[in-house]
Amino acid sequence: MKNELYELFQLAAKFFIKKYKKEGGAQSILANELGITQSYLSSVVNGSRSASLELYSQIAEKLYGPLDKFLAVGRTIKEGGEPLAEKEKPAEDPVEKLIAQLTYYVVDHKRIEGELSKLKQFYETIVENQPTGIVVTNKEHNIIYVNNYIKSLLQVVSFEELMGKTPYDLEKNITGLDISPLRDKYHEAVEKQQKLHFKNIRVQSPNGEIIFFSGALIPIMQNGLFDGILCTISNSSSSHILRNLLTNSLDYTAHDIGIGVVQQIRPGQIPKVYFMNNKFRHIFKIKDIDTSKLSFPEINKLISTQIKNSREWLKIVEEGIKKNLRDGRLIITMKNNKKYEWLSNPLIDKSGYQWGRIVIIEEVKQKTKKKNTR
Repeated sequence: MKNELYELFQLAAKFFIKKYKKEGGAQSILANELGITQSYLSSVVNGSRSASLELYSQIAEKLYGPLDKFLAVGRTIKEGGEPLAEKEKPAEDPVEKLIAQLTYYVVDHKRIEGELSKLKQFYETIVENQPTGIVVTNKEHNIIYVNNYIKSLLQVVSFEELMGKTPYDLEKNITGLDISPLRDKYHEAVEKQQKLHFKNIRVQSPNGEIIFFSGALIPIMQNGLFDGILCTISNSSSSHILRNLLTNSLDYTAHDIGIGVVQQIRPGQIPKVYFMNNKFRHIFKIKDIDTSKLSFPEINKLISTQIKNSREWLKIVEEGIKKNLRDGRLIITMKNNKKYEWLSNPLIDKSGYQWGRIVIIEEVKQKTKKKNTR
């Protein structure tokens, strides 16, 4: 079959090359369009060299059409017939039919392979160049992929230090590395088989530097079974340190003033409590409560239990949130009879974008009566 294919191809190729030249074409131009040399094209056409099925198909397409029809012309020439004469009922030849099918599969396979290669390269470029670390483990917890950002983030010399290791034994192979808090989160995600977010986890790099990581652990499931973990990591050290500096400075410099901040992008939106300094927590007796796990209404309920004129206070809070009230002032009276001025304002930057609202609470000092010394 192979020798017959070459013979039919050569017969058709010689016929169509001759026809191509008569119509003003040049073999050098044809070779250039095919991406090969003229000498190589000549050797393929005259049969001194064989080529891939893909190249045969390309030559056929350039000169006439699909390879099976091209070979059919070669068979007509071999049988002594007129090359381009139309047959009333062309017999279905098993060789041409098989060649047509093979050509389709080979060429289409090459096309798909090329597209997948380009797509793989495209996504690798995105993953490797984004400022987010990516680690992938398999079902045995072995690290099977890390991007460049992880290498620089963990300050390792080569990928070999990470590949094939697990979060459970990584520290044994890299001296000075401490990822124990992240490892605990990893184990939790494996056990629950649910996406797990983490924020400001403390990690020590091999050179002793303390880094804070934020990101997510996403279990990979195949047919309902655990197949590994995709972990995204960003370096949140700067924001974590700045937040701690802000918190400490507001506790130190504003120790007599209560300060509370909520996130609220637009009026009417239910806010989220972002920050309370120690004085604010002390005034409303919520110092030992983790407010990050409470909703805004729940926190308001806690605060209102310490205020005598709580209805009046709730009214001004609701008005501030719904109408974006500026200079929302109220004197609140606590259960211990101390009075504080409550002042709330929107937090808006220079571009006019609103981030939230800020509350400042300051004690109203009671005026002492002067004693009559006469």
